[in-house]
Amino acid sequence: MTGQTRVTLTAGVATLLGAIPLAGGFAQQRWFGYATIAVAVVTLIGILLRRLRAPAAVTLILQFLGLLVFHTVTFASKVGYGHILPNSRTLSELGTSLSDGLHDIQYLAAPVPARTDIVVLTSLAVGLLAIVVDFIAVSVQRPAVAGLALLALFAVATAVSARTLFFEFAGAGAGYLLLLAVEGRERLVRWGRVVTADDPAGANTEHYVVRTPRHGAAGRVGVAAVAAALIIPMLVPGFTRNVLSTIGHGSSGIGDGPQTLGSGLNPFTQLQGSLQQSKTFPVLSVKSKTKDDPWYLRVTVLDEYTPNGWRRSQAPTRLVPVSKSMPVSDQVKSLQQENHTRSVEATITISGYHDNRLPIYYAPTGVNSGADKDWSYDSASSEIESDKRTTSSGDTYTVTAAEPDPTREELGRSRAIPRQDPMMQRWGQEPIVTAKVQAITKQIILGDKTPYERAQSIDDYFTDGTQGFSYSLQTKSGTSTDALSNFLQQKQGFCEQYASAMAVMLRLAGVPSRVVLGYAQGSYDDKSKSWKVTNHDAHAWVEGYFAGIGWVEFDPTPRDDGHTSQPGWQQATNSPGTTTPSSSAASTAPSSRTSQLPGTTQSQNPLAGGGGPSNGTNSGGSAAPATVGILLGVLALLVVLFLPAVARYRYRRRRYATARGPSPGEAAHACWSEVLATMVDLGIPLLPSESPRGTAARLSGDRDLDPTARTGLSIVALAEERARYAAEAGIDADLSTALRAARAGLLSRTGAWRRIWITVAPPSVLQSIAEAMTRGSARVSAAVSGLGRAVRPGNAHR
Repeated sequence: MTGQTRVTLTAGVATLLGAIPLAGGFAQQRWFGYATIAVAVVTLIGILLRRLRAPAAVTLILQFLGLLVFHTVTFASKVGYGHILPNSRTLSELGTSLSDGLHDIQYLAAPVPARTDIVVLTSLAVGLLAIVVDFIAVSVQRPAVAGLALLALFAVATAVSARTLFFEFAGAGAGYLLLLAVEGRERLVRWGRVVTADDPAGANTEHYVVRTPRHGAAGRVGVAAVAAALIIPMLVPGFTRNVLSTIGHGSSGIGDGPQTLGSGLNPFTQLQGSLQQSKTFPVLSVKSKTKDDPWYLRVTVLDEYTPNGWRRSQAPTRLVPVSKSMPVSDQVKSLQQENHTRSVEATITISGYHDNRLPIYYAPTGVNSGADKDWSYDSASSEIESDKRTTSSGDTYTVTAAEPDPTREELGRSRAIPRQDPMMQRWGQEPIVTAKVQAITKQIILGDKTPYERAQSIDDYFTDGTQGFSYSLQTKSGTSTDALSNFLQQKQGFCEQYASAMAVMLRLAGVPSRVVLGYAQGSYDDKSKSWKVTNHDAHAWVEGYFAGIGWVEFDPTPRDDGHTSQPGWQQATNSPGTTTPSSSAASTAPSSRTSQLPGTTQSQNPLAGGGGPSNGTNSGGSAAPATVGILLGVLALLVVLFLPAVARYRYRRRRYATARGPSPGEAAHACWSEVLATMVDLGIPLLPSESPRGTAARLSGDRDLDPTARTGLSIVALAEERARYAAEAGIDADLSTALRAARAGLLSRTGAWRRIWITVAPPSVLQSIAEAMTRGSARVSAAVSGLGRAVRPGNAHR
């Protein structure tokens, strides 16, 4: 294998290892197989063309064309020439997949499902990165600079993952270090063969290397400093993250800084990030002139359901300028005439919220922001947004609204909306879900005649406490690949899962619905006479549309920690006055309608005796995965512990096989290497200035070997000296038998416990690993030092 081939292969391996952190952003990992093939195509083309001594530019172009052919065959073969070669239709189809993938990544919460469009985007991106790494590391011969491309890939992974990718970083870092080590070795080999005191001819690549002082202190310090930067912050009280978790997460995203729930990153991702923050900080301050407690402040609406979840639709919007007097819908006007609206007037002050959407109350009749010309109102979704500015700390605006406040009787009189109605066409499209979800919904609404009865039954299913649903920021995996089915089976989640599930069920029941994201009312501060809204008040709820009334909110999340509220029409009908699993209703018998829902189980209540969020531990089904995890961990530990012993055994077997081989020189070197390794295992010092026969004489005297062992050791030593210095290697003796006698004699003077120890943890293997790490550290240090010269070419001429 040539040096260029070796470096090309290593560049491909480093790219794949660098792509591993992307796994944290996917729910399924089939993308990695396509990415692996893409990298393999790039690597094989590089090896072939470099064997043919093709110019670097030609190699670069053909690698890109090969990557394109692979994606044509895999994802667009129906429209390609001969189902293989790309054409304009192929490029158009791949372009559509890339566009859809970018759209899905923008609107889906991580981990995203491995849809075809996202897989196409990911495999193509990893393949292009492989081309970049290959070109920089092999063609330009700057492997240290190639690490910047791998770092960019890791930054993308940390930007979409909600956890710290510590072990993934270790794998990606190992790929980068491997690339540096292999390229450094190739540069060293150009100077000639490596020689040592025991191999002055430089002929024995397997010969046991005697430990000599290394000059890799700077490299070791660098590696230790990086490790300390990753590990120490995790051990300091008050630190919950290390340096890895800050890559890709700015202060305005999911972090310890101001929050956004609008049009930036995926809204559900931001919602979960807000709720999971250990630090609580203010977002809004609300001074309300309304007699009753304020309801929820809405920020954005998710109105389109796909197999991957809820997202904002691309439906045309009708924006009107924000003003102190704004129009309301006919339904709200009708409710106003019947005194079934609630007048709201509130002054809102921004503190830690930054977005291009204003939090407002539903059905605003007027907004005074001081910069009204910069804000527009979408009456269809009741949102206020801007394409010119974002909110900043200290901004203040006033909102007046006429929130619908119908009675249960009015809602009960609302009739079903025909399927051909435009309202149903946009907001009531029946979602594509599994048969299990459809069966559960049908059973819940069995016997209900009106849309409101169906909506109330679905709300009761989640909130009346009889079905065992619990609130927790930690969701649990299920037996299905469908997230909604898993949630209905495991019955544990936070507001995203509850709002998403109820909105889907409402549409299945013929009620137009949508998911709304924003903030709950917060807590009242007597001193400032205002409501304080924090990042932990970020919330998701549901709105259902009823003919003659309009949009009405439902909050199906079962919480009793004071962070949510329920309007009068949402009070549970099966267990009046109870809305959470922690109430007494949780221990009562379930209603006849919901006790035998298909595909569900009556789980224990994990919130018994306590308010607030669950800690995520549930008696249902968590013990088995934990046990499996512990067993796998123990098994992995045992494998790691016994790896040195296995390696030592294989080295010994290989040397004995070489001793019986046809080459006298290789046989002598193999036998002497085994003698030296045995000396290291027994703690016998190696003297570089000592000849093989001198070493044999010293061992025979110091270890008081028996005649058979002395003879065997002398034969091996003499064979090694002849292989080194004689014109022709060889000796008239059976080296394999002599080696066995010499090794048996050395071990015979060793105690039982020592022999067990050197079998389980052979020092010769451990020392080889330590020396390999030292050499690698020195190469990394040299590569880092050369990085400055690579990026500042002028310094090389000084």
